[in-house]
Amino acid sequence: MARSSGKQSASYRTCECGHAWKTRDDFLRDKNVKIVGYQPDFVNHKYNHFLFQHTMKGCGQFLGVRASDFQELREKECANELCFAKEQCPGYCKNTLDLRVCSVNCRNASDRMVATKIRTRRILRRLRPARSARIHIGSRGKPAAARSK
Repeated sequence: MARSSGKQSASYRTCECGHAWKTRDDFLRDKNVKIVGYQPDFVNHKYNHFLFQHTMKGCGQFLGVRASDFQELREKECANELCFAKEQCPGYCKNTLDLRVCSVNCRNASDRMVATKIRTRRILRRLRPARSARIHIGSRGKPAAARSK
């Protein structure tokens, strides 16, 4: 799994194909990046990971990203308790590719909610607009016409 090296690298992540994303938000906005899994660490939740696939033509590389990179996108704090393998646990965390939302108050449940929002692209509403994507909206709710020189 490719990851930018922290040394003098100006990118958030770099894929083995050479494609780089400057920021986490750019990474999430890229339609060629799909979340495909969630891998919790049952000993230390700081090491929970989301698994993404770069689906650009000719690539297909998988990238692991710590769930903690997305902590400010959570709607609520993580619960302290891990409910995995307890009676109320539906067992979704047993399968890395299962991204269903868990209704149990468990420390992995908030990560699963973020994963679902990433998968359905609802998380994009909470990101700042990309500089190139900013459009001035006129008073009638339509993009304003380009000014003539």
